[in-house]
Amino acid sequence: MTPEQFVDLFKQGQKAPVDGICSRIIRIKEPSHRERLSGDDPSRRIVFVTDAAGSADLLGKNGWECLMHIGYPDDWVRNDLLPSGTEFELIVFPETSASQATWDNFLKVVATAYPDVAEDCRKHVQDLKDWKWPWYAMKLLWPIEAQKKTTPWNTPNEKFMSLENYLKSPRDTAHFRAFLAHSCYANKLFHGDGYTYDDKGNRGLAEFVMPDMKIADIAGVARVDLTVVAP
Repeated sequence: MTPEQFVDLFKQGQKAPVDGICSRIIRIKEPSHRERLSGDDPSRRIVFVTDAAGSADLLGKNGWECLMHIGYPDDWVRNDLLPSGTEFELIVFPETSASQATWDNFLKVVATAYPDVAEDCRKHVQDLKDWKWPWYAMKLLWPIEAQKKTTPWNTPNEKFMSLENYLKSPRDTAHFRAFLAHSCYANKLFHGDGYTYDDKGNRGLAEFVMPDMKIADIAGVARVDLTVVAP
């Protein structure tokens, strides 16, 4: 299936078997946000995208249903995003533009997006593969999650593994895993086997990853605006 064929089906509200494509819904708060896969988060260097099976689940759904299906909180969309004028767009492109998010593929993307940690990617890959549940590394994440509830989002925190803070850290596997969680969006549920998981350990759909890039530079890309209306 081509991205254009998928978009045609989406516009018509029709369902069909889907293969060979990935998709991503981006948020748009100003015109420039339509230019890149990162949408309204221009600091983002890595994006996770939905595979063919997950994209197929969007067919036959309206814009609101699409957002709910991929995990947007109802109250965030209803009370924050829509009143602020946020718009949404579905970007569809060939599956060959992305890689399934195994540890090897993910770290290749990280090394491309963050050249300063390319050697760390090679150094820590086996440790990351050997940790089925990297709780030790995630101990660095918990203070950040707790702080979010009581501290303004822009308060400096040396435990938050931005690139700058990571480069000043011991750069061991634990700090690197926290960097992947905080800056590269591989949260505590990321297993590195190419599939999504819920917090109970149940495996979901195949997961794909790629560097952020200009949408116009993706060969074969198709796109369609989502009309999102809260019920």
